Amino acid sequence: MEHKDEKNNDEMNMDESEEMQENKYKVNNQENLETEIITKYQNKINIEQSFNSGVGWFYWIAGLSIINTIAFVVGYDWSFIFGLGITQLIDYIAYEMMGGISFLAIILDFIIAGIFIIIGYFAKRYRNNWIIVIGLTLYTLDAFIFIFISDWASVAFHAWAIYGIFKAIGANKKLLEIERA
Repeated sequence: MEHKDEKNNDEMNMDESEEMQENKYKVNNQENLETEIITKYQNKINIEQSFNSGVGWFYWIAGLSIINTIAFVVGYDWSFIFGLGITQLIDYIAYEMMGGISFLAIILDFIIAGIFIIIGYFAKRYRNNWIIVIGLTLYTLDAFIFIFISDWASVAFHAWAIYGIFKAIGANKKLLEIERA
């Protein structure tokens, strides 16, 4: 009879051991699943930050261009290298042609800066790469103004901003893939 009780105890211990292994497996799977979810969420947040950072360049470009225009109007002889060359060119041409500050030049500067604000807004709101490409193309064309006048610091900073904007396109592609999954 003792032999039979020992056998039952051994079977119970094996059942308990199997049950413990199964519970341990479930806990490990749950932990792995939670870790995977957290990792995917953190990855998405990082990609969103990269996208927002790239699109944010459009706001910086517009804002610094407006500051450059204001600085020109009040007579300062400096400008931000991130600003648009086209607005500075408009200011200088108008100044030379009219012998002073031109209200029309200021309006054109604000319209051009406004285009970059609109591009930034729509790029972020609709997350459409074509909107980003349009802004990227316009800013790249603007860099040629600085190449033409050999302002290499402005060219270098334009290149840095272009790289940041370009990263937004890649980040947006990744976000779209995540959303489809």
